[in-house]
Amino acid sequence: MENGISGSAKCFVISAPSGAGKTTLVNRLIEDKQGVFFDSVSDTTRGRRLGEIDEIDYNFISVPEFQSRLENEEYLEWARVHENFYGTPRSPLLDAMKDGLNPLMVLDVQGYFQVRDNIPYDKLCGIFILPPNEDELIQRISGRGGMDAKILEIRLENAKKECAFSQEYKYSLTNDNLDMAYAVLRFIVEKEMETI
Repeated sequence: MENGISGSAKCFVISAPSGAGKTTLVNRLIEDKQGVFFDSVSDTTRGRRLGEIDEIDYNFISVPEFQSRLENEEYLEWARVHENFYGTPRSPLLDAMKDGLNPLMVLDVQGYFQVRDNIPYDKLCGIFILPPNEDELIQRISGRGGMDAKILEIRLENAKKECAFSQEYKYSLTNDNLDMAYAVLRFIVEKEMETI
């Protein structure tokens, strides 16, 4: 465990199943609280997509370089997704916390558990965003278009599995009304920042 974290910052991790509205809520929070959060740039071994900028969207690196960094324990959390590796570099994030910036990460449940193992409890705030109900979740996911029934079924099954871990987080909130959910999220973040 990383016990040497100093400074007056807190690491926020937000998780939610696909379709719960986490991206909209997080983007609104970042816009509202400019200069408060540290935006961690992840490493990835996947190819760069059209319009993506190295060191802005991701640090695009080779598989051998990723594996070397992994062996040297340079990642706070990492995952392999669809044959590509993704990882959050440890040092920049901890340095930002020492400088008083609050990391804000959107991670899946597995990523949250890894961060929880590496950041002291009093410096970490996990927030899980729940969809209002299964019918609404189906509507939100299928509303994105271009998704066949099998993929929709897989996404829904994954969403149910992720939601089962919501009690592992310090807070959970239901996004059944965007403005209300945002007000709750902002309140939680402001309250947590007062305790550091």
